[in-house]
Amino acid sequence: MNIVITGGTKGIGRALLSELITKHKVLVVARSTSALEKEYKGVENVYCLSLDLSTPDSYISLVKWINRKWGKADVIVNCAAMLVNKHIEDTTADEILRTFTLNVITPALLVSQTKSVLSSNGFYINISSPVIYRATPNIWLYASTKSALSLVGETAKLPTRVLTYYPGIIDTNMITGHKSLVSRLIMRKPSYTAKKLSQLITARKTGTYYEFGARIIQFAGIIGL
Repeated sequence: MNIVITGGTKGIGRALLSELITKHKVLVVARSTSALEKEYKGVENVYCLSLDLSTPDSYISLVKWINRKWGKADVIVNCAAMLVNKHIEDTTADEILRTFTLNVITPALLVSQTKSVLSSNGFYINISSPVIYRATPNIWLYASTKSALSLVGETAKLPTRVLTYYPGIIDTNMITGHKSLVSRLIMRKPSYTAKKLSQLITARKTGTYYEFGARIIQFAGIIGL
């Protein structure tokens, strides 16, 4: 398969790249890919494209690249995201705009602007979060954007196919300061999620998928724990 990953330089995206390159061709799209280019220099099935996907013109460049190199992409995975750890009263206008741009507008544009280069049985993957069911005041912004992102997949109509993936608590720099006792018990490495995603890609799964840890958080939110 030909697979595009946004935000593939760290976290889940980086782990997914490592998981996929043994069987698939992978294009990583990020603002800066220089370190990744050095690491994978000479690896034929890994490609890097430096683009700022917060700008509409960048999608023209992405579509042109896919047309020129592959013709079609089979899967487009959006892993790019940011988290601002602040209460609403302390959050700046710039932080709100940047978070919504990266976490919501960018994946929405990916779905709406790259349909022409998606294969007939191709699909999109958006990484959401179970915090939409149990948000705390300091991550209100992140939870708001992930809730909006979930609607991108839920409201898409055929032939557009989307998998909205809910990981549990993943041990990345993004959650520094959020590692409670409960979260540590159900925490997983990015490689765990990458393996799950790889399996779902192979099965061409769309709709929604919850990791076990995500289900626990969802249940806790529903019953008010």
